[in-house]
Order: sequence, then C-alpha cells, then structure tokens
Amino acid sequence: MMGVAINISMLCRKKRNLLYLVFCLFHIDSFSFKNTITDIKPRLNQSVTSISVANILSRYAYRKIPFNSLISKKMYQEYFNALDPQKLFFLQSDWVEFKKYERQLIDLLKKGYIDVGFQIFSRYRKRHKDFIDYQLAMIDAGLEKLNLEDSEHFILDRKIDIADRFVSQEEQQIIWLQYLKHHIISMKLNHKSLQDIAGILKKRYKNQLSRLNQVTEDEIFQTYINTFTSLHDPHTQYLTPTNAKSFDIEMSLSFEGIGAALREENDYIKVHKIIPGGPAAKKNVLKVGDFIIGVGSGYKGKMEDIIGMRLDHVVKLIRGAKGSVVRLSVISNLQQTKPNIYMFKRDKIKLEEQEAKYDIVSPSIQGKSYKIGVIRIPTFYLDFKALQEKKDNVKSTTKDVEKIIVKLKKEAVDGIIIDIRNNAGGSLQEAIQLTGLFIPNGPAVAVKSLDRVIYHYQNSQSQHLYLGPMLVMVNGLSASASEIFSAAIQDYRRGLIVGQNTYGKGTVQILNPLREGQLKFTIAKFYRVSGESTQCRGVFPDIEFPDLYHQEAIGEKTLPHALPYDTISPITLNYTDDLTQDSLQYLKFQFENNQHNQPYFDYIRAMNTLNHTFFFKKTVSLSFMARQKELQQFRIKHLKIENDYRVKTGKSIFKSYEALEKYIEYRSEKKSKYQIEEDEYVKKSVFLLSHLVHFKHNNIEKTSQN
Repeated sequence: MMGVAINISMLCRKKRNLLYLVFCLFHIDSFSFKNTITDIKPRLNQSVTSISVANILSRYAYRKIPFNSLISKKMYQEYFNALDPQKLFFLQSDWVEFKKYERQLIDLLKKGYIDVGFQIFSRYRKRHKDFIDYQLAMIDAGLEKLNLEDSEHFILDRKIDIADRFVSQEEQQIIWLQYLKHHIISMKLNHKSLQDIAGILKKRYKNQLSRLNQVTEDEIFQTYINTFTSLHDPHTQYLTPTNAKSFDIEMSLSFEGIGAALREENDYIKVHKIIPGGPAAKKNVLKVGDFIIGVGSGYKGKMEDIIGMRLDHVVKLIRGAKGSVVRLSVISNLQQTKPNIYMFKRDKIKLEEQEAKYDIVSPSIQGKSYKIGVIRIPTFYLDFKALQEKKDNVKSTTKDVEKIIVKLKKEAVDGIIIDIRNNAGGSLQEAIQLTGLFIPNGPAVAVKSLDRVIYHYQNSQSQHLYLGPMLVMVNGLSASASEIFSAAIQDYRRGLIVGQNTYGKGTVQILNPLREGQLKFTIAKFYRVSGESTQCRGVFPDIEFPDLYHQEAIGEKTLPHALPYDTISPITLNYTDDLTQDSLQYLKFQFENNQHNQPYFDYIRAMNTLNHTFFFKKTVSLSFMARQKELQQFRIKHLKIENDYRVKTGKSIFKSYEALEKYIEYRSEKKSKYQIEEDEYVKKSVFLLSHLVHFKHNNIEKTSQN
C-alpha cells in the first residue's frame, strides 16, 4: 500500500549522514563455494550492495533482529519458499544438500558472499524446467488419454497444507499430474475443447520456460536479498535499479495505460493497486486482488493467455496509445472457471483526476428535505517540489477540500461526507492538515521513531473551518494517511465512521540510495491520539457495511513479519462530542431497521456466503462431472440471489444463467465512469448522516422547548 511521507530529520538527526554511505568491499576470507551447478553468478556490485543493506538495517531498521544462526535458518527456509511457494519443484534432497549453509547465510551476506543464493536458484530453475518438460510431454502424449474422473482431490494451496518437500521424482510427478488435470478440468468447464486446451497449455508452459531462461542476476539478487530484508518487516525491501522508482510496475502517470499496479504471484498477474483517476478507477470493475489471465487488443482482438508470462511482457500488452481499447480476462479467485471480460480505453492520468471532488444530494426524512455534501478524496496529495520552491498556490488535498467546503457552506449543506474509500494514503502532512479543518487545535497523530522517542504532530490551522455534522466512509483499502485522518475524527468524537475495517498500515518508510538500486525500510510507527496503533488493526467503523472485498485476504495483518499492534500512552483530548452515545445508538437502530429498504446489502451478504462456499475451498475434485455439478449448483444459487435482488428493486428477472452472464458482460463494457447515484454505499451514508442531522435538529428543538 502507499505509505505516508514524513520529515524524518528529527527522527534520526544524528545518524542521517550514515544512511547514504556506500560500503566498500573489504578483504574476503578463505571461505569458498563450488560453482559447478551455478550458471548465473552475482556481480561484484551486488556483493557490495549486500554488505550495505546488512549494515544499514543493523543500525537503522525500526525492528532490530539478531543476525544469528536462528535467523539465518529462517532466511534459508523462506528463500526456498520464495522460489517455490507451492512446493512443486524442489526435492527433499535439494533441501538437505544446501542445508550446510543454513546457519551461515546472514554471516556470509554481511561479508558479501551471496553465491549460495544463486546456486539454490540454479537448482530451482532446473527443477522448474523438469516440471515444464513433464507437462509438455503429457500434453504431447494426448490429453484424451488422461482420466478426468478421478476420485482424488487436488490441494490448491500446498504452501499451507504440506510442509515437506517431495522425497522422490515419482512422488513429485503424481502431484504434477494432478496439477495438469485440475487446469484441464477448469478450462473444460469454460467450454473449451481438449484441442484448444492443449494449445493454450503448450503456449503457457513455453512462456514459463522462456521466462525462466530470461531471469537476470538482478532478479535473482533481489529475491535473495529481499528474503533477508523481509525478516525485518514486509515494507523493508531492496529495489533493483530497474525498479528503484517503484517496487511495482505502474500503468499510469508516466505512460498511457489503464491505471493499475500489478505484481506477480506464482505464475499469475495480480492487481496490487488501482490508481486514482485512471481508466480502471473510473470504470470501477477491476478490484485489488483480482487475477488477470488474458489480454486482448481492441474490441475483438484475440485474447492472449498470459499465465506464466513475465510481468514486463504483460505490461507491454496492456500499454498502448491513448484512446485505444484493451480487454482483460479477469478472475477474482483461482477457482473461478469463467473469467470476466473488462474493456478499457487507455488514457493518461492527469493530476486533476486525483483531486478532491464533490457532489450534493438531497435526501428527505419525514417530509423534511436536507442537503448533504459528498467529498471524494482519492489520495492525500501535496506538491512537495512547489512547496520547497516556496511557490504560491501549492497544490494540496487540504487546500482543495477547503475550497470545496466554502462552496458547500454557501449552498447551506446540512452535513458533509468525506469519502476516502480505496485511498491508500500519501502525505502525512496533508492528513494532519485536513484533520484541522474539522477538529479544534490539538494533536492528530503520534509517531514513535526508531530511537523509540514519541513525537506529537498537530495541524497548523488557526481554527477549524467546518463545525457541522460529518461522516467518513472507509473500506479495507483505506490505508496509512487515510487511517490517520479517520482515526482522529473518531477519537475526537467528531463524526461517524462507516464502511469496513481499514487496511492497518501504521508504519513509515524512507528510501535510501545505494551504489546499485535503493533500499526502502521502516523507520517509525504512528499512533492514534487514543494511544492505539493502527498497525495490523486499522480503524474499526462505528457502523459496518458489508462488502465484496474479502477482509481476511487483504490488509497488513496478512503480510509475513508485519510489525505488531501495540499502544502508547493516550494524549489528553478536548472531545468535541459531536457524535454522542445517544446519537450513535440512534443511528445504529436506523441502520439495522432500514435493511428492508436497502436490499443491496442483503445481496452483498448472500454473494459473500455463496463465494465462500464455492470458491474458497482448500481442495477441488479431479472429477470433471463432480466439478460440473458443483458449478451448476453455484449457477442456480447465483441466479436466485440476483433475481431476488432484482425483484426487490423492481427489475425484471433473468430467465437463465446465460442471460445473467450476458448482462454482466454488457454492464462491464458499458460502465464508463463512477456515478454517485449508483453507489449504494454513498446512498446508505447519506441516509445515516441525514438521520444524524435530523436527530440533532429534534434534540435542539426539544431542548429549546424545555
């Protein structure tokens, strides 16, 4: 997720100069490696870099880990898992052969010895090639010869269910055959012939082989050194020169694309982030966590299978001239058999697309009309360059929201909603300053430095601009600076927080240039004014909305070696009490008793239950007929849920699942931009805020009458 930008001079003033040292390679002792199986060797600069990384992290990483034999054993285990997370390739004999180095890896890395990482990779590449050769041989032998009615089940996530490596190649090939059958059955369920499946799989495995042969020493080194850095925390990473500006490939801002950031996950391309203002964000169909399995050019160009393809090659397929069309074949989970096809017009993301924007809606309660302003903030932005150059009219989130509030006050709105859903963060300074528009002078966040000194940050606003009722919308992708803002609003009891539990990123990183590449590492944690950390916990909404995002699969808590949740002493606050316990209980009552008027949430809950039942199993049958029966059951239940929702909303029902599929495809093609009137979560937020306004007005009237 996007981090927060912070001035760290006060955090490590005495040590700052050391952060930029380049360590020279010193005398190497007599330890030597046999390179008989290594076909790619580390460069001298990479040995120097490994020394630099180890030295910097030993001094300045927020989490200090002992560089001992136990941590070295952990690194040994995690490097094998990083290369082969599904335990498909390495044999037990490989693990044993290199085990003599397991207690020495970190000591060797500190001295610039990284050859063993390259040796283990060389063995991985050989084993992976054996796997590809096996799959291609089985395809060439004829898929029609395979038994697709086995009583066996295939384990989908072997990294969880099986700890041991294969003892023999015979044992290994049993699982390899199950792997092949699983993919054949999945494609047959999508109405593909065995001939088509053979062609798709051959191309897929040849892509994998080509990718395997093109791996560079930079990629090997990055994987190896990041096995070490990640032991500190998941946001501490070495970036190669190619990836120094960003650890994921951004299809936005610097070139024309769809506005999404992608990552590789095993052989799949996974959506890591949706960029505010881009085509993907505007169309609002592609989600974080989705897997892209195919790319097609134009309205009717052939859809190219990209499973096993290098990420940079995939990006080249997705990029294109502004205004041209690209189609993506997307699945939301690896068990989904029929992909969704999404169509996008490539574009450049303009700065103004990421600006705060607003709408005004006019709900009515018991015959009384209200005006509610809805401000959407995609990111916490600040033009640092213009700020440093002391230019006038520096572009920032706070200044833009301030202008919007002035307009909304002229419109005499009764309440304001701040929508920071999917806002991954940005400038810490802006989160603090924005808080100052709504709460009295006082701290907005506390930061604990790497020296464990705690600093309190507060806004510089002379007075808050808006005193009226407010509500903040968050979800599982609201992170970092978004969590600082929403937590402050909640802790000061200034407004209602609704949506889903936020991401839970409560750490601060800096980038440190190296002789080759850069090192990004964690130097601080931030805390709510209540003293609680947002780390791994996030901000819990006052009223929770159901959502199709799977909360258990996203968030800081799902990342290995994430820093723990903890607390510091709370800050003494002057509570605003704009959201009293009485008003909160009233709103919860209204929310719970208005569900029959908002069938969309019932629909979301039903779809979540259905998806969990069918798509989040640890194993799948290797019987085509059994899988076909399961798929038919899913379609029957899915159609019923969709039709129940349509009946409740006064729409005509679908007479068949095929009709539903055509509608879903049509809707994804025609949906071109975000429409506030179609956003059920905004509708529900408007409902709640207007009731809060109504509640306050009635209480004021009762008080004045008394």
